[in-house]
Formats: sequence, structure tokens, C-alpha cells
Amino acid sequence: MKIQLIRENKKTILFLCLLPFLAAAGLLTVKNLYMQYAAPHMPPCFFRVMTGYRCISCGLTHSVLAICRLQFAEAFRQNPIAPLGLLLALVYYLELWLKALHIQKTLIPRKNAFWLGVLSALVGYAVLRNLINI
Repeated sequence: MKIQLIRENKKTILFLCLLPFLAAAGLLTVKNLYMQYAAPHMPPCFFRVMTGYRCISCGLTHSVLAICRLQFAEAFRQNPIAPLGLLLALVYYLELWLKALHIQKTLIPRKNAFWLGVLSALVGYAVLRNLINI
């Protein structure tokens, strides 16, 4: 039974096996192109220049670059959005595997209330880190 299910999903399973390698290659390519061509010309954060406070995305680039170096604690310190986004992507990847194996299991809530809570937590973090200088 299980072998028959796997045979039916050969293309899906092959894609899921290759996906992490394709994602890593894409991320490293974008990182190298960014560092070589875009980083020297990036303007400072407009919100920070105007207010003196960090916006919700301040530190996000440094966080993604830390993830590329596999420095997850540093990435979280710079801005937790990127590591949490990576964690969310990994959980969704697991959901895709479960679906390919015909196991119907939802790991990420699909309700708007969940996403509103996530957004509220991120905005709360942005305010809190400016108040206590995280």
C-alpha cells in the first residue's frame, strides 16, 4: 500500500527532495549578488533617519545574512522575522511531505486570527525593542 502511494507521487517526492538544495542555492546566489551589487548602494532606513527609532524591518537584511552563515542566534538578535519565517517555511515543507505521503495533517493554522496574532506580536516586538533598546 505505502509503496504504491510512493510510486504514484514520484515527481512530487523528487521535487520535495530537491527543494531544500534549490532553496539553499537560490538564497546563496541572491546573497552573493546582493553583497556584490546592491549593498554598497543601499540607503539608510528612512524611518530610522527621520525618527531615530528602528522600524519593524530594521536588521532584517543582517538577519538573513546571518542565516546564510548558519548563525541563527545572531539572526534572531538582529531581527526575529527572518528566523521565524524560516521556521514557518520548514513547518510548511513538512506539511508538503505529509501531503505527498497522503497524511492529512495541518501544522500551520490557516485562520485569520492566528495571522493577526503573529502580526500583532511582530508589531509589539518592534515597539518594545525601541523602548528598551534590544
